[in-house]
Amino acid sequence: MSHFRSSLLIAWTAGAALALVGCMNTPARIEGPSIDPQGASQAAIKEYDKNGDGVLSKQELEQCPALLSAIDAYDANKDESISTEEVAARLKSWERSRVGITSASFYLKLDGRPLSGAKVTLDPEPFLGGAVKPATGESNSTGLVGPTMAPEDLPEGVHFGLQAGLYKIHVSHPAIRSPAKYDEQTRLGIEVPPYFDLYSPPVMELKN
Repeated sequence: MSHFRSSLLIAWTAGAALALVGCMNTPARIEGPSIDPQGASQAAIKEYDKNGDGVLSKQELEQCPALLSAIDAYDANKDESISTEEVAARLKSWERSRVGITSASFYLKLDGRPLSGAKVTLDPEPFLGGAVKPATGESNSTGLVGPTMAPEDLPEGVHFGLQAGLYKIHVSHPAIRSPAKYDEQTRLGIEVPPYFDLYSPPVMELKN
């Protein structure tokens, strides 16, 4: 089996395990993060709307790479910008899913090659109000990362996973010549919806 197929199998297995946990007779359903859709959407506009027109353009979204990466899922009227109402609608759909914990994965490449052994932190966007916990992971030999929350943040009986959220991705690795480029100054981000497509992990292209 190729490294690529093996990586997808690992990601799929992690997702299947989480789904199984949700189907078992556990003492209580795993609750999702308590995000206020309207409050979070207003905070997002306030933080990133630099020209004050009430919407987030693609240029403004460069500072919020998680939203930019998922703009098609938010931009309901296809005007290539995101409004308060569109952000709120997306967050409400997360709430309706009733999914408390999920799994996600993505590939890291540096100058076109898989980046192995990179330390990765997923930092939730502040406008989510602190409801979403950070997650960490390390890329494997194919560059695949499957981040998870810290053990103390995971629900009882769950050993792997993260919450639906919008995250900035911070990457550190000795091969990255300008460490701040993908850490403090990162322009990498990801939306993790309640049902993440583990069969098509996105690829994060890093360049020296």
